[in-house]
Amino acid sequence: MARETKTIQCYPDDDIINRRVKEYEAFGWELINNQRCQEYDGQSYDPIDKVTTTTYSTFNKLTFSREKATPWYDEVTRLERNFHDVMDTKPSAPANRKMQKAAYAWAFFFTVVGIAILLVIGLGMGGGVIGLIGIAPLTFGLAIFIAGGVKRGKYKKARAHYEHTLDEWNSTEKRKADALMEKANKLINS
Repeated sequence: MARETKTIQCYPDDDIINRRVKEYEAFGWELINNQRCQEYDGQSYDPIDKVTTTTYSTFNKLTFSREKATPWYDEVTRLERNFHDVMDTKPSAPANRKMQKAAYAWAFFFTVVGIAILLVIGLGMGGGVIGLIGIAPLTFGLAIFIAGGVKRGKYKKARAHYEHTLDEWNSTEKRKADALMEKANKLINS
């Protein structure tokens, strides 16, 4: 008897793994191997701490197999293709591009330095024009803060749109996908 085999990768979370196994089993696949894997991502060097960090990606590799010489094979594979077509329309979450802590630290530093120069040299020492040098770091620091706020605002707007779109998708397309999975499961188990 001819069998087909398929291997997929997924995030190493028990709920995600169980969901993927359930999906594949609904279309006649049998889990034959579940392997936790690590893949080398590279190294990074921190010149301040003088430390080299090696990073890895961790994932699970799930291997499935199913018999091709079954009476339901053609119908179930058609339902499976339709299921994956529907699932491919699921909206993706926007990338979270929050300002990093280091950027806020630099923004704070430049803002404080700019204010200090303006106050100490410009006002305290009577430097007048020389004190205006403090405007450059102050402006730079404030610009970093403003850019971070703009990014945060755009992300919140994109996230709200994503959540709305996902709710709509769950109430329509997800139901279609679930119905396809249920129909295939009934074919297999009848």
